[in-house]
Amino acid sequence: MVSHPKTVKKLGKWDVNSCENEQSSSICQLPMQTSDAPTDSPDEGCPMGWSAYRWKCYYFSSIDDDWQSSNDTCEPFGATLVRIEDRFEQSFIVYSLGERGDTGYFWTDLSNQDDEETFKFSNGEIPEDYFWAEDHPSSSDDPSFVVMNANDHGHWENYPGDEEHFFICELQRLDAERLTQNETFFRASDYAIFEESNTGDDEAVSSGAVVGIALGVVFGVLLITLIGMFVYKHRLSSSGSTSYFDNPLHLRTSENQDF
Repeated sequence: MVSHPKTVKKLGKWDVNSCENEQSSSICQLPMQTSDAPTDSPDEGCPMGWSAYRWKCYYFSSIDDDWQSSNDTCEPFGATLVRIEDRFEQSFIVYSLGERGDTGYFWTDLSNQDDEETFKFSNGEIPEDYFWAEDHPSSSDDPSFVVMNANDHGHWENYPGDEEHFFICELQRLDAERLTQNETFFRASDYAIFEESNTGDDEAVSSGAVVGIALGVVFGVLLITLIGMFVYKHRLSSSGSTSYFDNPLHLRTSENQDF
């Protein structure tokens, strides 16, 4: 088999290394679903027509409705209006809206209906990040609900719940438990970086250490054996003609050789 060199990128600079006997982290590119066409997606763990990202499935509506009716539409699927938890999820949805060519506003699960001072999800949780548009959130004496503005890079705005807008539903993927914690997704889930537990250099150092320890033990045993033999011979030579036996009756010296 012909071994082709691979190109790796370190601190912004590219280098060429051999593909043999070397382990490195890898970057994989994943295909994106960019249309509403129904597709069978058993491997993605999502219903037909839903988009998968990390441990969630998303449905982008093509009809508009008020906030409560939009939420009611999601419920039969075991879903809620979308809960954007961090910047990665925000980036994925913005990317998806752009790929679909969507415009207008999309209801999310976020609101201040339970606490005028704080925008929370309906389960009481607070998002890790907020992505407010300029001049938002706007103040109001009545509860307001958050939309994503597809015309403004997905920035968030808050409006009364009786307005009619598009909406996004989310539910947990059926195969969510198979997703590992060492996957880091960037921007729109195009790329995933998988961390390796060890590199080739680390394994070489580890193997060398084991060999060194083994050789050290063998050398130590040989040295102790040689020292013991030297001491034993020295004691024999210094004892003259005396012979030693286990039984004292058989002890013979130069004085009792003749009877």
